[in-house]
Amino acid sequence: MPDLEREQAEMRERMRILAEQQRPVLMPPIGRHYKPEDLARALRMSLPTIRRLFEDEPGVIKIGHSGRGRVRKYVSLYIPELVVMRVYDRLKKNIVLVSRPKLSESKKATAAASREKRK
Repeated sequence: MPDLEREQAEMRERMRILAEQQRPVLMPPIGRHYKPEDLARALRMSLPTIRRLFEDEPGVIKIGHSGRGRVRKYVSLYIPELVVMRVYDRLKKNIVLVSRPKLSESKKATAAASREKRK
């Protein structure tokens, strides 16, 4: 019996490794697809930053050519909503909140005095 359990555990591990190695399956075009310009405007980020974030992301549709030789690289990206959500969640986990330094008592008094002058 222990041999059977060991074999099952090994089989599960092999299946897990195979699943990780397989490329993601492209989904049919269900849901909204965004152009980088739309996302840049909505997220208040620059267009080059949006292109960099999404150009190598699995599931993004790329149309165009790579620009071999003297021809300029021209690739249009169409980004599915699911990919946007996945990248946004990943970025959200890496956000570091920066707290403001605490003011000393003398600086607090100075700030309060300047607020009073403005009134």
